[in-house]
Amino acid sequence: MHPCNLPFFRSRPDFLARIANAPDAYRIELSKSGAPVPVRASDGKWLGSRYDPAREAARWLESQPISRGDLPVLFGLSPAHLRIISARPLLVVERDASLVKAVLEEIDLGGVLDGVTIILDDDGFRMMSAIRNAQDPFRHLRVRILASPYADDEKWIRRLASSALDIQREMSLNALSYAHHFPIWMQTVRSNLEAWASSPDASGIMNALAGETAVVVAAGPSLDRNVADLALVKGKAIIIAVDTALRKLDAAGIVPDIAVAVDANHANSLDVVGLSPEARSAMLFVDHIASPEIIEAFTGPKAFLRTVNYTYDIEDKPVRMVTPLDRLLAEIAGREDLFSWQSGGSVSTNAFSLAHILGAGRVIMVGQDLAYTDGRSHARGVGYEDDAARGISRFLGREMVNRVFTANGDVLVDAWDGGKARTSTVLREYLHWYEMTMERGYGRTFSEVIDATEGGARKKGMMPMRLRDAAKLLGSVTDPAGKIRGILERAGPIVRPGWRERTRAIADRAGVLAKTPERIADELPMARWIALPAYIGGADLPEEQRDALVLAALRSSAEFLAKVWS
Repeated sequence: MHPCNLPFFRSRPDFLARIANAPDAYRIELSKSGAPVPVRASDGKWLGSRYDPAREAARWLESQPISRGDLPVLFGLSPAHLRIISARPLLVVERDASLVKAVLEEIDLGGVLDGVTIILDDDGFRMMSAIRNAQDPFRHLRVRILASPYADDEKWIRRLASSALDIQREMSLNALSYAHHFPIWMQTVRSNLEAWASSPDASGIMNALAGETAVVVAAGPSLDRNVADLALVKGKAIIIAVDTALRKLDAAGIVPDIAVAVDANHANSLDVVGLSPEARSAMLFVDHIASPEIIEAFTGPKAFLRTVNYTYDIEDKPVRMVTPLDRLLAEIAGREDLFSWQSGGSVSTNAFSLAHILGAGRVIMVGQDLAYTDGRSHARGVGYEDDAARGISRFLGREMVNRVFTANGDVLVDAWDGGKARTSTVLREYLHWYEMTMERGYGRTFSEVIDATEGGARKKGMMPMRLRDAAKLLGSVTDPAGKIRGILERAGPIVRPGWRERTRAIADRAGVLAKTPERIADELPMARWIALPAYIGGADLPEEQRDALVLAALRSSAEFLAKVWS
């Protein structure tokens, strides 16, 4: 590699090895203007102008300018086009390792590589991780796709463009969700502090059920078909149920071993209304932001796990995505880190992650339709139906209300039993999460994952099977729940002494910074996230007006935090 380029790649041994092993398929020629241009040896094609590559690249960029708020992603490595783009960070995606090898070995790009990430990618996976890592929600509003005119594989370009749009949609939804929910999360976390402070350190459950079976129960409409068959697995596998399914299970006489709750919305508290004492005695695994009404309703052991998701670094190594809320909770707990699980946006994905944490060898999925089976979004009798029931009147029947709730189901996916199933873009995102987790994530650690939903969407990597047949694979009663309950009952508290004083210090710090708002963005990251709508909404304002709007939002956010945590 050219000595001026090497410093930018020393931390990427896998990348260096890949291009070092690539065949020599390109040579570098000088154009009429003296600029170096890669030339493909097999057909002599120049990947740049023979006359003036810089001028050609400038005209190309004029036709598709990069705006403030863009995160540029260039498809195809072209030295001239790389040089002409001044925006940073800049991602460059190339599939041909031989081309990258020739360019980096023969052309001095040291003057432009600062802030540039070059990715070798054929299917878009590495690119999606790189976009996720480079994207700044306070600055970037969109992914700006730029295809080099010399990237001539149209199929590859379309595949990557589709992946880039997918990750842009994911990040936009996450940013909007954070902006909307952070104030609510602050209040629910504050309300849950006492319960959290007295809860056990759940880290002892890691691999406690190594090789055993976990049954993950969601609240999809197909649960109506096989809820009674859950009795066949009781005691032989640990039953993990999402909060939305609890009332349905309770009505069928099924008491799950573990209930899982992660959502802060008041509507989720409907999931525990009217639950029997037996159902409320189940172990409860929750996120710190979960509805306080749900946490208060349960009488059994309660364990708090922080939802922390992962991405991949530029060398394909998993990296935790730590947020200001994670750091704040760790500060209150007096710990460097908190025991965590992963989420794909739905509570059922947390339950799936819990099965992995427990070390389950086999996972059986139930009620995980991810589609509108029989024209419904959920099983009958769940708390979600209470919202629908409030919409029923003499002019609007249940059938019409249900149509309203499923009106965005305009996406078709492969069905569990063949054919097609109707779903929504949001449910499809959850489906993609499961399939990606099975293909590239921790789903590969399970010996098998059985989809016993008996309806809804087909999930790649999972084996369709009826629940009654899946139950026949289990052995005798082993009481796995008793093992987990014992671990929690013997564990010490997760929150160390002095948490009240640490909480008060956070409130005091927010109060002080509210009086000096120019320091808030750097010293109180949580306030910056609460103020995210001002960053997004003010993006197109003149700079002076935008700065004033953001500063006012930061001050209000700090005052809000000081009040909540006092």
